Amino acid sequence: MTRRLSVVALALLCAASLLHLSAGASRLLVDDDIEKKKKKHKKKHKKGGAGDLAYGIMLDAGSGSTKGAVWSWDPCYTTIPKLTLEAKLSRLPALSSFATVEGGDPHAAGQSLLPALDEAKSAIPEDKWGSAPVFLSSTAGMRLIPEKDRALILRVVNIWLADPDNHPFLYGTRPPFTNGEFWAQTISGDDEGAYGFLDLNYLMGRLVGQEDDEPEEINEDDPDNDHIERQVAKKRTALDAFGWVDTGGASLQVSFAPQESSILGNVYPVSPISFTHITNSTGSQYASAIVYSHSWNGLGQREARKRMQLGLSKSARVGLPSERFSGGHIFSDPCLLQGQVQVETYELSPGRFENYTYVGSGDFYMCQWFVDDFVLNLREECLLAPCAAAGVYVPACGSVVFLGFRKMLELARPLGLATKHGAWAPDSYDDIAALVHQVCTMPAEEAHAMGIEDDYRTESGPCFRGVLMLRFLQTMGSPKIIFSDRIDNDKFTYARGAMLWNIVTQDQSIKRVKGWPYCDQADARIAME
Repeated sequence: MTRRLSVVALALLCAASLLHLSAGASRLLVDDDIEKKKKKHKKKHKKGGAGDLAYGIMLDAGSGSTKGAVWSWDPCYTTIPKLTLEAKLSRLPALSSFATVEGGDPHAAGQSLLPALDEAKSAIPEDKWGSAPVFLSSTAGMRLIPEKDRALILRVVNIWLADPDNHPFLYGTRPPFTNGEFWAQTISGDDEGAYGFLDLNYLMGRLVGQEDDEPEEINEDDPDNDHIERQVAKKRTALDAFGWVDTGGASLQVSFAPQESSILGNVYPVSPISFTHITNSTGSQYASAIVYSHSWNGLGQREARKRMQLGLSKSARVGLPSERFSGGHIFSDPCLLQGQVQVETYELSPGRFENYTYVGSGDFYMCQWFVDDFVLNLREECLLAPCAAAGVYVPACGSVVFLGFRKMLELARPLGLATKHGAWAPDSYDDIAALVHQVCTMPAEEAHAMGIEDDYRTESGPCFRGVLMLRFLQTMGSPKIIFSDRIDNDKFTYARGAMLWNIVTQDQSIKRVKGWPYCDQADARIAME
């Protein structure tokens, strides 16, 4: 519909347009000036130095322990900061271990972080302590405890970290908590997967605006070549994109950018960071900030193993087909190696405990049946195809190459399929099945002699986790996979992706936390705007 503008209104509109253009021109001049200053700063401090760097601490509160690390970066980065690992901090008890349901004291959770923060002092120049942020991300271990315990532990941790008497570092808020933000939180499994995706693509140099590192010298004759992942990845086609898949003790994550966009995809934004996206049908490339990310709580190796054993014992008690594998409270366990015996105590009703004994039979095919039925829940109806474990929708992977599932290397390396620090890129899923079959059917003594980790009492055991990873990938349609734990010398960790996202988000925030280590030139932008 056409509208007539009065002369007065038209004049006002023209005046507003001129003001807008003038402001835009001023902003362009400011932006150009700041860019020049940033380039000048970068050229001047090309080699870096303690005086040029910002520092930060990331505490990864996982299901088995809390792992800390100190990172550094140049605050005058252009788009994506280059993170350098300055120090790994001592492992601390898992935050979930302080839950009352685990017999812990939630009020001791905050104080438990002190040893790591004390260590961080030696990795960060003293004059940078006050501007070094502390972030804490807790994952599946905290997600699995009761809400009441989780809320109390996080409250204790946040109050403790916010108290400047406890440590000298920067935190998102201070008492009386009238402004700022809490930087200790339990992240969702989708968050964890998305951060893992960012970490992988950061190490692969595929984030938009990421500056290329100077190429490292690679010794191709080194039998323990740390750089094999990048060499293997380069053999893939130019159209391949990279996805991340990993399992911890309590959860399993998958994250990737579907090569054909769909409104049905479980899309997850990683903005303000974006990555190079490649479509499968046309091969066109563009910047995207949307990924598919999903986490299966309870499919981490330790929790999944518990689920299988509980399922086996329960089905036997009610007379289901698996009763043929049991004799009273003694079970023949196909996912344990021959010669392994595991005793577990279950509370069947309040105050009533019973011991169950699992005797290893090392049956690769029956172990798959148990994993499918008791762990992956493949009987669940698929309401929206394609589906993976537990009837969960997962977009078609196309030519996405997945990296991760580092636990498979604990089987492949001792058997000579990968070097000490190298990756394994199987030619087919028959190769993966052959490896897992070989491990499952060997006696426990033979596996131990070959260097295969015998951790069935504390983790899940080599046969079970091999079958779990194999069958999970097959439920996803058997995508391309490179079993790996690092790119060059940098090991994968979602915590680096989380640190990267936190830095970029804070730097682009309108209400930046007071004391945040931003570039001096950024002050000019704020003042001029």
